[in-house]
Formats: sequence, C-alpha cells, structure tokens
Amino acid sequence: MATSLLKVDSAWVQQWVQVFGTPGPLEAANSVVPTSDGGFFFGGSRDVGFNTADTWIVRTDALGNVLWSIDIGTPEDELYGAKLAPAANGDLLCASGWNYQ
Repeated sequence: MATSLLKVDSAWVQQWVQVFGTPGPLEAANSVVPTSDGGFFFGGSRDVGFNTADTWIVRTDALGNVLWSIDIGTPEDELYGAKLAPAANGDLLCASGWNYQ
C-alpha cells in the first residue's frame, strides 16, 4: 500500500495531500514530525524486495514534495517502522525495531 501525507488547517479543511511509495504489501508511515521551515519528516517502513522491509524516512518541503528519502536496514526485517522525535538541538531521533528470528 502507498503512504499518504495530508495537511489540514485549524478548521480541519484539507490543504493538500501527497502520496508516496508504490502500491506494495509493506509500505506504511507511522510517525510525522514538523520541521522549522514548514516541511515534514515522516517515518515508517517499506518493502525493499525479497519479502523484507526496511526503516523508511522521508523529508518533505512545506507542500509535501519529497526533498529526500532514505531506507535504513539490516539483514533482518524492520517491519515496525520508524518512530521519529525532534531533539532539543534540532536533530531528528529515530527508533526502529526488527523481526528477530
């Protein structure tokens, strides 16, 4: 399944929606962090082939357009995705889990 990022205003009126990824069995975002320039980071997991998923982090501009995207993984399956949090100094913290067998 593809992942969507939706922005609404204070009255819950949709401003825009962007769709990321491709229709696949293992694509989902589960964390969003706003950036100081009005953009966003979102994190989750996505299929990288061979029936395995990696942690997926995407940086967008204020309109939801992709600035960059990265897959971070191990030989294991990072099915639980990325949980993102802003650090006090402006860095981005990421926690992820994997399916250990």
